[in-house]
Amino acid sequence: MGTVSQGKLPCCVPAQGKRDYAVKLASRWFVPQYAAWLMILSGFLRTVSMLAFLPLCLGAAGRSDSKFALDGRGLAAGEKFVLEQLAAGKSADLKSQFGEGTNSVLRGAFLEALLSQPGTNVHRNGISIEHAVVLDAVDLRNTTVRYEVTVRAEMTTTMKEAWVTDRNLCESRRSYKVHDAAEDGTGEVDLLIEWVHMIEEKENETRKFEPVEFQSDDKTKQPPKFFHVLDTVGRPQARIRFSPIGNGQEIRWLHYSK
Repeated sequence: MGTVSQGKLPCCVPAQGKRDYAVKLASRWFVPQYAAWLMILSGFLRTVSMLAFLPLCLGAAGRSDSKFALDGRGLAAGEKFVLEQLAAGKSADLKSQFGEGTNSVLRGAFLEALLSQPGTNVHRNGISIEHAVVLDAVDLRNTTVRYEVTVRAEMTTTMKEAWVTDRNLCESRRSYKVHDAAEDGTGEVDLLIEWVHMIEEKENETRKFEPVEFQSDDKTKQPPKFFHVLDTVGRPQARIRFSPIGNGQEIRWLHYSK
């Protein structure tokens, strides 16, 4: 307790709201599993530097487990400013807003709640906080941060008068969890997919095919062509090691056998 962190702290994690992407391509394509994870991780690495707070977590074991309220009541001016900026998708620069005064102080419990409570009103740009002063510990041990991702894709292939269109919808609930925090400030985070729902549709110039649906928690919606997806659900797929300032140092792929 009592650790002070001051300066520019670009604290970023994926927003917990629902993400919606639309993709249109002019030909057939296939994205292998490892490539899809690389695309996910590339965005994650740009926004995960909130883990610069990991060194502080070691001193917070004695904090009460009571839920911290983010509804505005009892929040300090700096904390209210942070919520307003994040809801707008902007970086919260406390120094430019308040100068060097006490309003630049953020409580550790506020940061914990911001990262871990579901339903937080954070823009999909993620969380970015600069020039914050944190006087107490931020306990992220065993914390799981959940977020949703929706991907829609439409692919059309044409040849003279013939054409075929494939439409795919993939909804998933994902999370990352602090696996380890060392005394030197380094930390490890596990990435995993908790739930998946997919719909595949196809039509051409003569007919529209029956849609194929998959859902990871419904055995009546698990066609054989998607059995391989079940191997990726509910198990950490990758572990990332971060430096004390939040830079990614290593990605280790985790493999499991049934």
